[in-house]
Amino acid sequence: MAFKYFLVVCLSYYLVVSNVNCERGDCATVTTGFGPMKYMKVGTGSTILVLLDGTLGDIVADNFERIYNDFDHSKYTIYQVDLPGYGGSRTLVAPKKYSNRDFPPEFFERDADAVIQTMIELNVEKYSVLGWGYGGTVAMFVASRAPDNVVKCVSWAAKPFSSKTLVAKEKQRLKVPVKDWLPEVLGKQTLSHSIENIEEAFKGLTEAWESLLNSDNASPKQCLSKLSTPTLILYGKNDPYADSNLIQEIRNYAKNTAVILFVTKKHALHKLDKFAPAVKDFLDSNDYKMGGDVVEIDCTDQDEREEEEKQKKREEQKKLEEQQAGSSK
Repeated sequence: MAFKYFLVVCLSYYLVVSNVNCERGDCATVTTGFGPMKYMKVGTGSTILVLLDGTLGDIVADNFERIYNDFDHSKYTIYQVDLPGYGGSRTLVAPKKYSNRDFPPEFFERDADAVIQTMIELNVEKYSVLGWGYGGTVAMFVASRAPDNVVKCVSWAAKPFSSKTLVAKEKQRLKVPVKDWLPEVLGKQTLSHSIENIEEAFKGLTEAWESLLNSDNASPKQCLSKLSTPTLILYGKNDPYADSNLIQEIRNYAKNTAVILFVTKKHALHKLDKFAPAVKDFLDSNDYKMGGDVVEIDCTDQDEREEEEKQKKREEQKKLEEQQAGSSK
């Protein structure tokens, strides 16, 4: 009886979580040697794109709303894939309790191979892979490990290399309980993940960064040295989370690259008005110039406009709170 209850609760919770935000397209899960891999398919176009989110990002978080709005669904077919241990690509271990994300020694390779196998299971032979943040690094690993399948690669705000500064920042973050993180830092991670999931993921990732540093970044260096697929690298000049100085380090190993540096303080570069046109230009071009100088695109006008809008909302909220306080006296 208890086992039947466990199955019913697990199935109900899975259906609730797996159907959130799937109105954009078709959601399903495929079984791989790396566990269940959830994906969402949007569009019917002939150009196939595989989209990868960042740390603890998933389909439910809906971080890529702007991409889905900016890309023509009759021209592109987008497969958004939850990376192993995130979102729907997890295993239920108890009622309403999913397994925690792990970071084996070759964690980037494992995640890339899981994405590659997912596309094999879906019978998709040729595709371009796009990724943000952690997903941007995995995208480059996918392209490096499946050069016969990946047509082009787009990676933005990625951190493929570890450093003493990065490890120190991650350790400092762990000193603050997840429940006390600011909303803009925590983002939408709690939609699919428990506080325990988030804590364990960042703890594991911090240990992984430290291990990578101790190996002198051997894994990403090897990956990027083998990256022959045309790859567009994008960074924000004033991104607080991904240092644009990584550009030169990446290009020391990956030669077939083009680089765009957005003059912005955003980390979520895909929310920039000028992001989609730049990426589509690269994806659609047969003679895109690779290996040239870094191209700067000024987006400070959007930053300023959005900051003004935020300030206006803060002032309106403050005024509303003052009115409510006055009426309660």
